[in-house]
Amino acid sequence: MKKYDELVAKGQIVFTTFHQSLSYEDFIEGIKPTLFKDEDENDAVELQYEIGDGIFKQMVNSIEDENLANKASKQSLYVPQELFEDNIVKISLGNSLESDDDNIYKYCMENNVMAIGFGEDIDFTGVTNRTDIRERFKENGMDFSNPMDFNVSAIERFVLWAKKDRLVFASHGTKFIKAIGVIDGDYYCDTKTPIRYSQFKPVKWLHKDLKLPIKEVYNKLLSQQSIYEIDSRLIKKEFFAGKPSVNFNSTNRVLIIDEINRGNVSAIFGELITLIEEDKRQNEKNALSVTLPYSKESFSVPNNLFIIGTMNTADRSVEALDTALRRRFSFVEMMPDYEVITNLSIEGINLKEVLKTINDRVELLIDRDHTIGHSYFMDINSPLELANAFNDKIAPLLQEYFYGDYGKIGLVLGEGFVKKSETKNIAFASFKYDDSEDFKTPKYNLIKVDEGNVIPAIKTLLGKYKESSED
Repeated sequence: MKKYDELVAKGQIVFTTFHQSLSYEDFIEGIKPTLFKDEDENDAVELQYEIGDGIFKQMVNSIEDENLANKASKQSLYVPQELFEDNIVKISLGNSLESDDDNIYKYCMENNVMAIGFGEDIDFTGVTNRTDIRERFKENGMDFSNPMDFNVSAIERFVLWAKKDRLVFASHGTKFIKAIGVIDGDYYCDTKTPIRYSQFKPVKWLHKDLKLPIKEVYNKLLSQQSIYEIDSRLIKKEFFAGKPSVNFNSTNRVLIIDEINRGNVSAIFGELITLIEEDKRQNEKNALSVTLPYSKESFSVPNNLFIIGTMNTADRSVEALDTALRRRFSFVEMMPDYEVITNLSIEGINLKEVLKTINDRVELLIDRDHTIGHSYFMDINSPLELANAFNDKIAPLLQEYFYGDYGKIGLVLGEGFVKKSETKNIAFASFKYDDSEDFKTPKYNLIKVDEGNVIPAIKTLLGKYKESSED
């Protein structure tokens, strides 16, 4: 478990459970509500809808991010380490979702500037504080009722906070860094450029046209805000040391789906039914990709992502497992492992022998798919714990298996756990009913064992000795 926990912490193993309510939107992607709080607005919360990634797509993205980071590290991205002594200016050069805004990024790279769309065509040269900025807006016919309006905040950050020699990350959406630079001069306003922005600052761009996953160097996504500060202490500065010193080797990922037959797998997997085939994955001979319905992104499955599904063959819903999904998995039967408990004994009772005896009888009365697992007897160290296992786990499970036929439970557990009572002396009410005496069949009741009688009951189960309990 220690190794498992380590891999979970690293994101190499993700565990999830399928259930009847799980959907494609939860597993791949879908439109989801989000409460967005602007850090500069006084606790103002706005309900927004965005395309959110599901469990599986997040894992695929993490692999792609790792590969991109590996590629970037080989480029030897060098950033002078002293630039990380101050917080980093994050700026959006246009809207990443608008293809028409690509020219904004291109203009900034070609002209060694950064730009912001707030402030219209107003020249803010000479402002020294937030009040000056508000007055400049007001002079130009823009008076904001909210003193913390983001129009003012954005200009304050761009004109006053983003000082010369500060490091700049130009973002692409919330997931990627597209360019890295250093502010190289003072603010100016230019209304005659071919782009729709008018607020500028000179920047010496150190690295351009990147696709560096921010989570690989910052461990979280970027905010949607156009401009704000990133705490440089949270950045993995060694990544920018100019040599591939960070280990970004592509590692295997494992998705464990417990109770895989409990979900509607056809609806949950969607087009992944085809993509998860071994020869349809990335870099394989018949590699395929699809366009996802919500984000319209091209999507394929990496060949180092493995899916493990678990299910209990005794579950009644197992027959509903999609045939198409069955063809894409190898099925490995995991029977009770008696060797795990082979050395466990309670007052001379070997628990391996107890479990095997129970399972032999269950297999005879039902089938081998209903044999019970060794986990029921693990971590048992006293007669009380053993009694609790029978009372709270094993007996209820057998009740489910045999649908109330307590006589069969008696055949499995014996007289120490099931009591037989005759009903011949029970008198019916005065009423004529043919063959009424046929109803007077023996009845069976479970016996709740405790630490005092569980050992004799188990000895009877094993046939070590017999205590007659017949009435």
